[in-house]
Amino acid sequence: MKLPLKWKFPVSKIENGELKEECLHREIKEELHNDIILHSALTMVEHHYADFSLQLSPFVCSLQSSEVKALEHTQAI
Repeated sequence: MKLPLKWKFPVSKIENGELKEECLHREIKEELHNDIILHSALTMVEHHYADFSLQLSPFVCSLQSSEVKALEHTQAI
């Protein structure tokens, strides 16, 4: 992990042949054990650090269940 002990958005590299929306569904399921409903895409954001860059594709979405399980991290909402 490039920035340990920091809060982060659920994020993952898009797998070969995978759509951004599919990647987000997969990542939320893996990290929070929940399904989401995608409402709309927001403007892509790029951020440059000294040794790497990030390109984020944010979406407005909602959880299908209020039950969240932190499977990948020690803290959650």
